[in-house]
Amino acid sequence: MSIMARKTGLEVIQGGKMDLREKILNTEDIQEQVVDVPKWGVKILVKELNGRQRDKIMQSAVDSKGNINFEKMHSEAIIAACYDPETKEKLFEETDRDQLMEKSSAAIDTIYNVIAEMSGLTKKSEEVIEKN
Repeated sequence: MSIMARKTGLEVIQGGKMDLREKILNTEDIQEQVVDVPKWGVKILVKELNGRQRDKIMQSAVDSKGNINFEKMHSEAIIAACYDPETKEKLFEETDRDQLMEKSSAAIDTIYNVIAEMSGLTKKSEEVIEKN
């Protein structure tokens, strides 16, 4: 068996055939996009949420009656997904939540809409949550 690391662009091969499990687990599949935020005069690196992050955000933003707290959903998604495009360091911390949500709703929507599209937090998924 020949083992080569996927993260360096190589694959795990078993008996001449790529091992499907290894391929899936080692695939770099988190999308990134630099987003222009004209209201702030900056560009922000937005990373797709991983499954755990997305589920945590959706779970914490829905109350026991199934109502969505959009402020919480938007702020948590932005805190989790925004990075400095030059340093790749996280931009916001949990302690920035209140101050961040006082910013322009147009700027917040610009960022959130990219996160939602990449991460499956679309209007359709919000409607499904509300129904359940």
